Amino acid sequence: MKYALAPICLLLLAACEDGGQPAAKPNTSATAQPATAHQPFNPECSEVFTGNHSMVYDKADLTIDAGKCREFTVIVRNIGYLPKNARGHNFVISKDTDQNGILADGVDLGAKSDFLKPGDPRIIAHTKLAGGGEEQHVTFKTNNFRPGNNYVYFCSFLGHHKMRGKVNIIYPNMPS
Repeated sequence: MKYALAPICLLLLAACEDGGQPAAKPNTSATAQPATAHQPFNPECSEVFTGNHSMVYDKADLTIDAGKCREFTVIVRNIGYLPKNARGHNFVISKDTDQNGILADGVDLGAKSDFLKPGDPRIIAHTKLAGGGEEQHVTFKTNNFRPGNNYVYFCSFLGHHKMRGKVNIIYPNMPS
C-alpha cells in the first residue's frame, strides 16, 4: 500500500512546481519594501537582477563603468514565492578564481549566513538572501576592481549554479 501512494505523492509534488513562472499571488506578508522606495539609485551606477524558481537571473552579465561610478549598486529581486531558506537568491561578486572556494567554504553554513563565510576577504560585494517577493541590495566601491583580473557574479545558495555571469569593468582612462 505504501508503495502505491509513492506515484501519487510524486504527482502532487510535480503539480506544485511553478515551471519558473512567477506566482500568481506572491507572499506579501514577507515582501520587503523595494530598495528604490527608500533611496533612488543612479541608473548609470546600478543594476537590477531578477531571479525566479528556474534558478537563473534575467541578465547574463553586469557592466560597471568605474570611470563614471565611484560606487555601484546591485539590486536583487526574487520573483518567486518560496522563503529564503527554501529557495533564496543573493548576488556575490568575486574574482573568477575565487568563486569555487567561496562556494565550498559556505556550503555547510546554510541560509542563516547566506551560504557565505562571514568576513571572507575574497568577496568583493554581496547581498543577503532574498526570499520570494523580496529584494535586497548592496552598494560597493568600484575601486575594488583591478585591471588584469576577471570578475564574476553568482548566487551562493546551494544548487543555484546557473545563477552566474561575468562582471565587465570599464576602467577610467581605458577605451570602452
